[in-house]
Amino acid sequence: MSKGKYTKKLGLPPGSLIYTGEYPVQDSGVIFASYSNDMLSLPERMSFEKAVKQYSPGNCNWYHVTGIADVELIEKMGKHFSIHPLLLEDILNANHQPKVEEVDGQLFITLKLLSYSGKLGLQAEHISFILGKDYLLSFREKQGGLADMITSRLEKNSGRIRSLSADYLLYVLVDSLVDQFFVLIEELDDSVGKIESDLLYEKAKIRAGQILRLKRDFILVRRHFLPLRDEFRKLIAGGSPLLSKESMIYFNDVYDHLQQITQTLDMFREQFLGIMDLYIANNDLRMNIVMKRLSVVSTIFLPLTFLVGVYGMNFRHMPELEWQYGYLALWTLLITTAGGLAWYLRRKM
Repeated sequence: MSKGKYTKKLGLPPGSLIYTGEYPVQDSGVIFASYSNDMLSLPERMSFEKAVKQYSPGNCNWYHVTGIADVELIEKMGKHFSIHPLLLEDILNANHQPKVEEVDGQLFITLKLLSYSGKLGLQAEHISFILGKDYLLSFREKQGGLADMITSRLEKNSGRIRSLSADYLLYVLVDSLVDQFFVLIEELDDSVGKIESDLLYEKAKIRAGQILRLKRDFILVRRHFLPLRDEFRKLIAGGSPLLSKESMIYFNDVYDHLQQITQTLDMFREQFLGIMDLYIANNDLRMNIVMKRLSVVSTIFLPLTFLVGVYGMNFRHMPELEWQYGYLALWTLLITTAGGLAWYLRRKM
């Protein structure tokens, strides 16, 4: 966790526009696209001032910002589209929990795009959407493949993307991000399965830190995901005048996916408990093996220590000390005793 992650806005009034993430300022400007059944302007990067002039009433107008560290650009967009200052603050707050909210005739959705790497762990990117009449604004912290995906679908005119309005475009983008959760779940499942296999068959030495790191990532996934599911449940139940009945069917499908992921996360939770129990049991077993070996060594050396102690005493009258073969006899007794005990203990164990 970076220093100052939650302290950048301490003491500032509500609505203060401060970017709280870690990604640097990237290329300024927006990616703009406008389309309908009869016309198509493919996504293209341009200045915000130029994109505003190309706004086409009655068509679907998409403004996509890659790099919300450019606070000045976000402020310009807020003034032009009359976005509430608190929504602008949430767009720039990379630590904000997923939320769905309707304010001043605009539908606001914010969520996290999660990716997992075994070396880097869990990475989270803050993404926000604002849906208005005939337009959709999207904001993400860094460049990605959303624009390329939409460009491909617009060019091929696949699905119903050009025949429906901006609310359907919102569904397409949110659905593609939710699908990334399935990819994340598969990667987590592979990591959990490998640790579980290594513990069961002792293929590699597993340290507690590996399990705890994976468990921490799992907790972060739940923290970012469960609020999103709850917010979508409210959206499905209450609806929105900005979402048509036709689009609501698709958003219901997104909610079904979120429910499916929830069940998988619940299964992971039980699996982690089993892994921790298995790890503790393996450690106890290894400790028992070590203690058994130490006990065998102690049992063998106990009579040997006794014999050496007896003949190490400094009494004058000990007949065996004067015997010609006393030294050889003692070694024979020691070796015989040790060998006999080792043979006996091996048979019993």
